[in-house]
Amino acid sequence: MSVMAAESVKGTSPLSSVGSTQFGEDIREKEFCMRKGATFINHGSYGMVPRRVKELQKRYLYVTDEHPDDWFQRKSERLWMEARDAAAAFVNSEDEDVFLVQNATTGINTILKALRLKETEAIMVTSNTYRAVQNTAHHISMGAQLHTMDICFPIKSEDEIVQQYINFLNDHPNVRIAVIDHITSISALYLPIKKIIKACRDHNVLTMIDGAHAPGQVKIDMKDIDPDFYTGNFHKWLYTPRGCALLYIKKDHQEWACPLVTSTNHSKSLSLQFFMQGTRDDCPYFCLPEALRFYNNIGGMEEITRYCSHLLDQAASKMVAEWGTAKLPVPREMEAPCMRMVKLPKLTGFAPSQTDSERLMAEIYSRWNIQSTTVCVDGDLYARLSANVYNTAADYDRFIEAIREMRETSNQTSPVVTQFGHPIREAEFSLRKGSTFLNNAARGSIPKRVREIHLKYIDEIDDHPDDWMRRKVRNMWIESRDCAARFVNADPEDVVFVQNATTAFNSILKTYPFKPGDAVMFTDNSFGALQNTCRYLSTDQKGMKAHTLEISFPIDNEDDLVEEHRKFLKDHPDIKLVVVDHITSRTALMFPVQKMVDMCKKIGVMVLVDGANAPGQVSLDMKALDPDFYSGNFHKWAFTPRGCGFLYVKKAHRHLIKPLVTSHNYQQGLTNEFFKQGYRDDTPYITLKHAIQFCKDIGGMGKVIEYNTELLQQAVDLLVSSWETHTLAIPKSMEAPCVRMIRLPLLKDYDGIAKDAVRLVDDLYAKYDIQTQAFCVQGQLYLRLSIQVYNELDDCRALISVINSLRK
Repeated sequence: MSVMAAESVKGTSPLSSVGSTQFGEDIREKEFCMRKGATFINHGSYGMVPRRVKELQKRYLYVTDEHPDDWFQRKSERLWMEARDAAAAFVNSEDEDVFLVQNATTGINTILKALRLKETEAIMVTSNTYRAVQNTAHHISMGAQLHTMDICFPIKSEDEIVQQYINFLNDHPNVRIAVIDHITSISALYLPIKKIIKACRDHNVLTMIDGAHAPGQVKIDMKDIDPDFYTGNFHKWLYTPRGCALLYIKKDHQEWACPLVTSTNHSKSLSLQFFMQGTRDDCPYFCLPEALRFYNNIGGMEEITRYCSHLLDQAASKMVAEWGTAKLPVPREMEAPCMRMVKLPKLTGFAPSQTDSERLMAEIYSRWNIQSTTVCVDGDLYARLSANVYNTAADYDRFIEAIREMRETSNQTSPVVTQFGHPIREAEFSLRKGSTFLNNAARGSIPKRVREIHLKYIDEIDDHPDDWMRRKVRNMWIESRDCAARFVNADPEDVVFVQNATTAFNSILKTYPFKPGDAVMFTDNSFGALQNTCRYLSTDQKGMKAHTLEISFPIDNEDDLVEEHRKFLKDHPDIKLVVVDHITSRTALMFPVQKMVDMCKKIGVMVLVDGANAPGQVSLDMKALDPDFYSGNFHKWAFTPRGCGFLYVKKAHRHLIKPLVTSHNYQQGLTNEFFKQGYRDDTPYITLKHAIQFCKDIGGMGKVIEYNTELLQQAVDLLVSSWETHTLAIPKSMEAPCVRMIRLPLLKDYDGIAKDAVRLVDDLYAKYDIQTQAFCVQGQLYLRLSIQVYNELDDCRALISVINSLRK
């Protein structure tokens, strides 16, 4: 596996030729992972991932674990850009105008939330706009206006719908941006977007094209259609893992457009801003080139849509004849190639409503193991049929039979290795043989058995995507969320999952109703992405201010630091929120957070604790600590897959905080809004309980911290003695349990500046296969040493030997 994975990272190539595989049962059996006996005629909801693409995804995930820093620091950006370029080529766009996002919902949220509409301006949607997008528009329109154009059936021609847009825009001259479906979700209506875009441009209206269903189903040529913005999913019809979509932004708008999450690359190019948004799993994007190869190798758009369209025409004709109904009355050119709408007959107990359409869908699945989609359109229940290359006529015959019946009846695992050091590294982790890894604090390490469970969940999605998305994932998400809440001793309703601490603090800072003139305070030791987010708010949004408290070393005792904060707050009465690091990333400084929270309460200032490095390194108790907000990662020290963080929100603020992506569950409470944010891969969250169980199996968090702390102190003593230096001058009470800052000796080719710290880290890896971290602190180079259960003192001896060879 390791060799194959390494090869795939160097230059992905097709795993094997599709060859003479035939569409239908042959390709389903050979290339897809669907549950045997299940009937799946709902590709349009969540797509389906071919085995070869899924295998590549797994190989990327394994490579990530072989050397996390190598992956994130050296390989990921190139793979990202290759995927971005492949996406741009597929839609005939300039590379720099295309960005990768998780899903179309995120794409639309990105643009609408950056647009900054005035109170006199409006967003335009239609009655067929996707519900999550309607929610987003409604949310944005609280500071502007929202206009909805009704789409009614029958529709006689494309020109009729274009004229309807023209008439609507004439009647609503304040529309600033129109959200236009390429293919509607609820009615599978293929809109003439090029003509509609022209009509909007004639009215000086921006166009945001929601192409969630379009890539792979219809040709997309950005240079031809020339929208202002376009977003579309690759995980529906182009066979990528879920959570892979594009966002096209016309050059005219790239100066003000920005990703939802502000992070490390805030001041860099827009492409890099979308690339780096905290630690997360970007493998779905990296699989895009292979998914496109699969798509083209089996025939490409022409062959796929010809097969699917013919299959659906036959199925729809059978249904109309059997049920005595009709297809949705739209012209042929407005039918999506791989989707059809057929009116259902009257079924006892099911009224023409959205609620009953969902109940009917669930009953068809539970009784006949058929996954379909039923929707309510214009006061009637319809079957929304999808077809892909693995479908056959028999799939639709089974659905016909199910409706006919309704009318007539109206795991064993190996023992966990608990010997810490290299034995547990060899048995339980995937770190590359021969490498020295002393940087767990950056992105963590995932045990093999936890990763295997994670991959099983990924496989289970494709066993039956609709079953997973509609029936399983929410309960599993809630169960794991409750486990997370217990881990940090919080009420479950106060805790939600997010990808990482960066996303969490972005959610707080960007959605809390701050007023113009309010200020946020942080320190010069705060994480760079957080500082960028605060500066973004102060320069680009809300008219806020950002105040920075500079921390100098040595620090004699923790009370001095608390007093510095108190004085700074007294001198800056405009501060509304203080950001307190639990453990700083750059200096491994553990703040006295309880004292800080208590002090801020007395002054009447809110507190956001950035605990990115805390969960699994220190015990957390939200009920005792009682912050206003707390953000943390589980993927650093708590053994989860990457992209698993949490956000704690105090009850008093629950109704004020929103996710960055507005989706289906808008205004349905903190839990529901953060749970549902478009189609994405939630398996890192669901795997949390297994990661926590792994920690228990190896002796519990207490044993882990005890080992790490003891080994770290031995390592520090060894390094300080060998280099004749010292640790960062802070009191013992402010030293993090598993991370320490040690001053490096004078080195021949590296001075005490930030760029030389980066160069040293790169050279240690490239020349000696040692991964650690170095920073410049007050004009001196310091090593940030991390210790985890797989480390031994010999790892540090290898580091000492190399550093000594570089000394002056």
